[in-house]
Amino acid sequence: MRKARKSLEATADRLWQDCIRLVYNERCALCGYMAPGGAGHHIIKRRRKATRWAVLNGIFLCPTHHRQAEEKPKWFLDWLAGTMPDVFRWVETHKRDEYHGMTADIEATVDLLRQLKKTLEGVKNGTR
Repeated sequence: MRKARKSLEATADRLWQDCIRLVYNERCALCGYMAPGGAGHHIIKRRRKATRWAVLNGIFLCPTHHRQAEEKPKWFLDWLAGTMPDVFRWVETHKRDEYHGMTADIEATVDLLRQLKKTLEGVKNGTR
């Protein structure tokens, strides 16, 4: 059972990354650079499972800015507050959310992320 959950969490992580890439069209939110080598950055640390797979908890960054966001979190949050105030407010509201081990239906999370990815791909391709 534990192994199956780990596998589902890894799937959710991959789908979350895919969704963040699609939302930002693989462009760094800081510099606008098209960054195929970039990645989704968890604004609230990914170890906090209550917000780990929330798309609002993600921002796409090029490798340089991802490193800076990790190394200088205060600088990053100041930038976020000034540039994306709605996302910053969401982060401030949810940064202490707790994961209560509620069978936090990881299967439902994976299904939702799959649906979201499919919808985002449709929007990107002009079919939705």
